[in-house]
Amino acid sequence: MAVVIIIGILAAIAIPAFTGYSRRAKTSEVSEHLDSMFKSASSFYSVERASGPGPFAPRLSDCIVGSDAMSPTTPNKSKQSYTAGVNAERLGFSIADYVYMGYGIASLNANATIQCGIPANTGTAANAPPIYEFYAHGDLDNDALQSTFSLRVGSNDDNALFHGRGMFTNNELE
Repeated sequence: MAVVIIIGILAAIAIPAFTGYSRRAKTSEVSEHLDSMFKSASSFYSVERASGPGPFAPRLSDCIVGSDAMSPTTPNKSKQSYTAGVNAERLGFSIADYVYMGYGIASLNANATIQCGIPANTGTAANAPPIYEFYAHGDLDNDALQSTFSLRVGSNDDNALFHGRGMFTNNELE
């Protein structure tokens, strides 16, 4: 009887701990994918583009894309496929594996087209308006309470993209 009681106590401690570790493992994909979004956006931002055909066409730089809705649109405790939106494709961002979270792009660019000539930040980095916000939302246990992750991106005085020192999280493990 004592052995059964001891096993019951150990199970009561181990099961919640295992659930927490499992949820934390599921959220580990977020930092990798948001960082990949940032790197793709930074590369897109710094590439010079020609405004038209021919060798003497003016060059455009400091370009950003518009916003993309979250994909998958209804994340849940099961993995789903990510489908890149038009603007994620322009950045060259995709996710080949199935994901627990939904990923999206909020952009300063209200247009669906590419916008170039974004001016450098003239204030401090802390006061700079964000050019992008890359975000992820998930519902790891289907209780309608979502985990939220956000990485804000701005431009510095040298007109290069930078991201915040840390990622904003809310209800990380819900």
